[in-house]
Amino acid sequence: MSQVVSEDALDYEEILRRGGRNFGDEDFALFKCPGCERVYMMEYEVDTVYLDALDLSKRIGVDGSFECLGCGVLIPQDRPWVGPNAAAEFQVSWAQLARSNWTWAVRLLLKPEDVEIAIARVGGGQDALIVMHKPTGIRRSKGPPQAWKFKHEMLREIQAELLERGLTQYIRLTDTDNS
Repeated sequence: MSQVVSEDALDYEEILRRGGRNFGDEDFALFKCPGCERVYMMEYEVDTVYLDALDLSKRIGVDGSFECLGCGVLIPQDRPWVGPNAAAEFQVSWAQLARSNWTWAVRLLLKPEDVEIAIARVGGGQDALIVMHKPTGIRRSKGPPQAWKFKHEMLREIQAELLERGLTQYIRLTDTDNS
């Protein structure tokens, strides 16, 4: 697995669901401030930078550069921030992603064979949905009445925890990655 979060790893459906729609032909990528490593998302079709992972309405159009919200450094404009020619200092590693609020923006990349989903009886005789990452034992559970509604979110939480722990061997880069 690559140590850098590629554009292919981004979950466009989730980004759009959370308000990332821009002008209809979105092309997203992550980049970071070379000064403090704060992670941003860019829609590079029209050069829009999303400033806050928790509120995608906070964005700016960039024609050149902007000041980092984390450290105040002017993001250098003399080399590409995103894309195949992006300078290494702007590329976001999986570990850096895990330390940011942007973990939700990547597709679920857990290996399906490593995930177990079950219903179990909990206190009070109610059923709870349990999602577990079998190799590590990381688990999440939600009780009724809307447990199934949270399955996707619980999987994202488990994936984020794996990334935070540096356990990238349990993450697949693409749908065809068998590693």
